[in-house]
Amino acid sequence: MLRSLCFTAAVVFAGTAVAQTGGAMVGTAPGKAGAVQTVNITATITAIDKASRDVTLRGPQGNEMTVTAGAEVKNFDNLKVGDQVEAKFTQALAIAVEPAAKK
Repeated sequence: MLRSLCFTAAVVFAGTAVAQTGGAMVGTAPGKAGAVQTVNITATITAIDKASRDVTLRGPQGNEMTVTAGAEVKNFDNLKVGDQVEAKFTQALAIAVEPAAKK
C-alpha cells in the first residue's frame, strides 16, 4: 500500500540522492545566494520511533534519511516498517560571503 506523507525540513544540500521533482527558487544579492527546492520521493520505511515521531526512509537509490512526522501526518499511527510512502520535503541552502575579520 502506498501512503502519502508531507515533511518540511531545512536540509543543507549534502548529496542526498532522491528523485527530485517540483519547483526550485533561487535568489541572489551582492555577497549572498540562496536556493530552495521541493523534493518528492517514493521511499520505504525502515524504522519508526513512535515517541519522537521520527521515520527513517530508504530512497530509490538506497540512501536513508530520518525525518520527523509533524502533526499534519494524520495517518502516522498506521505506518509500519516496510510501507512504501511518498514523501515531500523542502531542501534549502543559504550562503553569505563576508570579508575576513582583521586581526
